[in-house]
Amino acid sequence: MKLKELLKITDPYQAKVIAVTKNQPIENIQELINDGQKILAENRPQELIRKSQIINQTLEWHLIGHLQTNKIKLILPYTELIHSVDSSSLMIKINSEAERINKIQKILIQIKLSEEEKKQGYPFELFEAQLSELQLQKLRNINIIGVMGMGSLTDVIATTRKEFRELYNRFYYLKKNYFQNNEFKEISMGMSSDYQIALEEGATMIRIGSLLFE
Repeated sequence: MKLKELLKITDPYQAKVIAVTKNQPIENIQELINDGQKILAENRPQELIRKSQIINQTLEWHLIGHLQTNKIKLILPYTELIHSVDSSSLMIKINSEAERINKIQKILIQIKLSEEEKKQGYPFELFEAQLSELQLQKLRNINIIGVMGMGSLTDVIATTRKEFRELYNRFYYLKKNYFQNNEFKEISMGMSSDYQIALEEGATMIRIGSLLFE
């Protein structure tokens, strides 16, 4: 699918397209940039750093994959947004490194939606408990601007819709009770196979890879 076609679909929902460049050569990525795409994402920190250094243009780079603590120092100078923050310890370490380089790092909290063992994510009840107990919102060098979720690997539309609706409801619960500010506004959910359901269920960001590079 061409970028323009996808934007026609997303525009009525006012959702951002996050182009996932995983496994894509630089020439394919550059072609997408030339078509007007300015927000790119990678699963692996090393690839994000490598590609951003090669392309060297004014772009937003997002990290959407699991972030190990030993990669935080490397990745922070390059990332506009980290989608996949799934523990209090990770938040604390991101905050510490961001403070060291005098940066306010934007993050999303990855809420666990699926029961699949391989799926990463913060159990919602644990996140809420730690918000209160550890007062994570007082960490000065991170800015929590929303939530992220990954649906189950399934062809059952009802399951995907239920999980995305759950994330939407979790987002608004957090906004009402903990994040009553204008910056807390993003819901990152949906990929190439299920983005239409995500849009219908309130996504403000969809993470599209293979569909844009067919």
